[in-house]
Amino acid sequence: MCVKRKESVTIQEIAEQLRVSASTVSRALNNNPRISKETKEAVWKLANELAYQPYSPDFVKVNRPMKTIGLLVPNFSNPIYIETYNALQEEALSKGYQVVVLNTGNRTEIEKKIISDSKNLGLCGLVVSLSDTASDCTHFENPGLKGIPIVAIHRVNFDLQVQKIIIDNFQGSYRATNHLLTMGCKRIALLIGKKNCPINSEILKGYRQALSKNNFAFKQEYVISSSLSESDVDTILDILYHLDEVPDAIIAANPTVAIQIISRLRERNVRMPEEMSIITIGNNPLLKYWTPSITCVEVDNIEFAKITTKKFFETLEKTETGQSVTPDTSIIPTRLSIRGSSMKR
Repeated sequence: MCVKRKESVTIQEIAEQLRVSASTVSRALNNNPRISKETKEAVWKLANELAYQPYSPDFVKVNRPMKTIGLLVPNFSNPIYIETYNALQEEALSKGYQVVVLNTGNRTEIEKKIISDSKNLGLCGLVVSLSDTASDCTHFENPGLKGIPIVAIHRVNFDLQVQKIIIDNFQGSYRATNHLLTMGCKRIALLIGKKNCPINSEILKGYRQALSKNNFAFKQEYVISSSLSESDVDTILDILYHLDEVPDAIIAANPTVAIQIISRLRERNVRMPEEMSIITIGNNPLLKYWTPSITCVEVDNIEFAKITTKKFFETLEKTETGQSVTPDTSIIPTRLSIRGSSMKR
């Protein structure tokens, strides 16, 4: 499918491209259980490709008299962003605010444009999760952000002097790697996004430490860093299967990639987990329904959203009353949900 980007994309346009109703698209974007997993995947994929934003800037400026908080995210398919939006919006409405989702499509240029337009958009606060293509956070030094409280979540830049809420990706990756070694895996591949993204560097550190603790040598050829797009999956598998020693396990840095890998491996008649074990960093409601069901490192998304909401409104209140805000970092623990894709015995 050839996808044409435009400045503002509507639910109706997504529906027309997918040949479904607008109500189906709306329900899929909100993870409604009435919508099939295949339809949800198709809607989320196209929405991300089009950098869909639930509200356009013009709509916010002209039609929204309430005070507006921006939730800036690289995509809106990640359940952690959906739960964060739900928690923020519930609290915001009770305080006379509203929340608008600003989807960058993981594109730094869109992120920078939104940041530079924050005052024009009438935003009184921002909760931000950065694109993994951003090499620095200098665009947050924009004078237009003066007086606008910011809380950074999930994908953060540690040079940004604001409140941060992050996931313990180091510990999650360590547990995933250790579990695979316990299951008898000896050659574990790690698929991560761009290494300049702190999430990916923490995942790599956890992976390396688990190997070291279990007396396994780190082998660079088993670590592949890419954009982790759908088009990358076949190339990644070709690289891994042309190694002298083919991996017997793969840790993928996001659930969508893990699902795609399992589909491709099934096409190659690879038995899972007997010949290849799979674990993903991050959860998705569809993982437990896949065949085999997919082991994942997950976080309590609702708890993450509650902490984000609490931190943001504390920061907002202090800013509005002229109090200083001391930046700190809240780290949310992970747990390993073991399923069929990694249970060799």
